[in-house]
Amino acid sequence: MVQTFAERTGFDPFTQVDRVTVAFPENARDKDTFAVLLAAHGLDANRLIAYIRERLAEKGDDLTSGKQAGFLTWTTHQPPILEGAFLAKDEVVVGAGGFPRAIMERRAASPSTAPSTAPPAALEPELAALIGALGVHHEIWGAAVVPASTRERLLSDPRFHAAASVRRLGLAVDLDPELDATVLADLGSDADAAALAREAQQAVQRAKADPKLLLLGLPSFLERVTVANQGPRFSLTLRLDPQKTRELLGRVASWSALASTPRPPPPPGFP
Repeated sequence: MVQTFAERTGFDPFTQVDRVTVAFPENARDKDTFAVLLAAHGLDANRLIAYIRERLAEKGDDLTSGKQAGFLTWTTHQPPILEGAFLAKDEVVVGAGGFPRAIMERRAASPSTAPSTAPPAALEPELAALIGALGVHHEIWGAAVVPASTRERLLSDPRFHAAASVRRLGLAVDLDPELDATVLADLGSDADAAALAREAQQAVQRAKADPKLLLLGLPSFLERVTVANQGPRFSLTLRLDPQKTRELLGRVASWSALASTPRPPPPPGFP
């Protein structure tokens, strides 16, 4: 499917994508609100639009063009209503619920703004310190404010009292040539962060002895996990050298291939 898409559009997502930024609010699930910014080299707008129109036509849908903040926009007709635009020859925004329009307006007001490389001060103030600690120059990174409704659900279960104190959560990952992943969480108090660190350490120790994980050969990777807390901030890191990174990626590829292999039909009389 990806090969067909690349042949029809001249765009291979495996080799031409430079950056992907995803944004969504707390109520994204209820109101289909989100935005995806894709930066890639070698994009051909005409071929991409033609291909999308062809695929939409198979579902009885189409695109309508318009203008927003000086950008040519494209909007679907059938729910969920999606909209998108080329912000530049090498950057596209797609989404729903008004997010793409807000991004277009912000880009028109400040053409040099680039979400994935903007300094922390230019981002959501509540997340600025956490993003500053993570850094924004990783291959993959993200940060979010944990909704109050999520914390309330966690608080209702005694097993997750420490996790219920998480206010902000961030992730940064680098994969080449070695795996370097960091999770940071800002909690409500020093005590909660210390409790979460203890629970995480215990979970890692239990996982190392889990028979299923032993069969998959994962305990050696768990040896590289480090858990700590400093004040109200919790951190979990996983660092693998290039050889262990290649080994892990190879295992993941094997699991994916195994999961996608069709199972033979059961013997007659068995479900």
